[in-house]
This record gives sequence, C-alpha cells and structure tokens, in this order.
Amino acid sequence: FPVTIRQQSLKESIEQLSTASSLSEIKYITQNFFKDQFGVTFLHSYVHFRNDAHPCTDIKTGCKEIHATIENFITDPDTQAIDVCKRYKLFIADEIEFESFYQLHQEADFLHELLENIHTELFIPLFDKQTIIAYICITKNDTSMRVYDEKSQDKIIIFANYLARSISLLQNKDVSHLVMENKKLTEEIYSKHQEINQYKESLKQLFKSKPEQHVGILFYKHDHFVTANETAQDLIKINLNQQKNHPVTIQLKELAQLVDHYLYRDWE
Repeated sequence: FPVTIRQQSLKESIEQLSTASSLSEIKYITQNFFKDQFGVTFLHSYVHFRNDAHPCTDIKTGCKEIHATIENFITDPDTQAIDVCKRYKLFIADEIEFESFYQLHQEADFLHELLENIHTELFIPLFDKQTIIAYICITKNDTSMRVYDEKSQDKIIIFANYLARSISLLQNKDVSHLVMENKKLTEEIYSKHQEINQYKESLKQLFKSKPEQHVGILFYKHDHFVTANETAQDLIKINLNQQKNHPVTIQLKELAQLVDHYLYRDWE
C-alpha cells in the first residue's frame, strides 16, 4: 500500500520554531516549510546566519561565491540594502525581472543582476530591528519555475517574521523568552487574519448589495498599478503607471498607501 506523508501547515511550522533549541534545528524547520508548502527540495533551499564563520559546510556548488555576493550587497552603502529589503520584504526573480524590463524602479536592474548572479528565484532577508541577521535563498530549478502568488507571499512573510525572531532569541541565548514571543505572534496572526477577513466580507457585501453597479478592482504593489477587471479599465481612462502626476493617479496612490499601511502595519 502507498504511504501518505502528511504535509505540515504554517501553524505547525511556527509551533516547531517556538520549541527549536539550536540553529541547525531552525535550518531543518525552514527547509521543511518550503518543501511542504511549495515543493522546494532541500537541495534548492537554505538559510544562512550572517554571524556563521563557516556557512558552506554543506558543500553546495558556488556556496562561498553566493554568500560573498550577498554580503557585498548588504554591506555596500551605495545599495541602501536595509531600505530596499524593508520595502520589498522578499525578492521574487520573476517580479524583479518584470520591474527591470519596464524600468519601474531605479534599483530593479541591480536587483535583477543580483538574483541572476546568485542563481536564486526567491531571496528573503531576515531582520532583527534594523540589522539583517540571516537570509533564505531558494535557488532556481532548471526544470521548472515556481510561482509565488499573493497568498503564498503572505504565508512566507508570516513565517519569515517569526523565523527572524526565533533566530534572534537563539543567538542571544534567550530561549526562555521564546514561549512568550510565540504567544504574542499567535495573537498578531489572529488579529491579522481577522482584518483580512473583514476586508473580504466588506467586498462581498458590496457586490451583493449593489449587483446592478459595476465595481472596478485595482491592485497596487511597489508603486505599480494593475487593473484586475474590465470595469476598472473602463472607469479609469488614463495610464496610472505613466501619468504619475495626474490627479486621479495621485488620489488612488494615496488611498492604496493608506490601505497598505492598515493591512501591514503589524509586521513592520
């Protein structure tokens, strides 16, 4: 009979982090999270702690060169790495390539080159306040490219935030504090999910209560607008990404930033 291996949920991965007693255990939990959630093999994922003097004991191909390239990015004052990493939260190769091709951000070309040099499809910096203490790399698979949609990105950001706290506490030998941090984060996750559910319900009520009205939907990310349906295209007669000084663009951008601040303020 075939043996079915149950995949762990996000909640279970976070619970494992809360009881981890070593950084090697943290590495395993992280690799297992990406394997269960996104099908990433252990060979294509790794966590690097920046204070680790010997990061390449696993003998991955080009390991030393990859870490040296990333360290140059983090430590070079011209790259403004802290600000860029705080703004992006995670770097997805496909999205960065899109931004570079259409010149949406001035740093897009550099970031695209960085991800190409380290052969990485997903790069996630992990912060302790204003310091990058570690990072996750998901290297490219030559046979297929994974897609990280909005739901997947939210899941990764939640996991990464708790992972960063766990690493910081372990490195500071304050394991006893981890239980309190786990409880705090659980409450934050619950609050976050409640806010998102309220937002979804409000949209459902809007469509249900006024079915005769046409409602346009826009997505806004990294200073870039995307129309999600034909109604939005019909209602907005200008190109929001090209006519940045148009009053409509300015008003929509301000509204989007307010929504973004409301949804993500707990994770800053």
